[in-house]
Amino acid sequence: MVRRDSKYDERKLLFSLSDFQIREANALPIAHTYTVMCVLPINLFNQVSIVMSIYFVCLFYLSIANIYIFMVLVHHCYPIDSL
Repeated sequence: MVRRDSKYDERKLLFSLSDFQIREANALPIAHTYTVMCVLPINLFNQVSIVMSIYFVCLFYLSIANIYIFMVLVHHCYPIDSL
């Protein structure tokens, strides 16, 4: 059971809060309620995959820009008309 009254946005959470009850054997029917923080592995995987995707997209655009600048510099230093 995931708590919905959290002040954090669920899209940004890497964990969830789970409520559960523990009853002791041979005791009165009294249950102790605990709230624990559970790390969700799929959220960790999603975070890493998104960060890596952003990294590779930025790397791709920087490579394209670098190739363009290199071509402009080569054209400026060695114009085609002078050959």
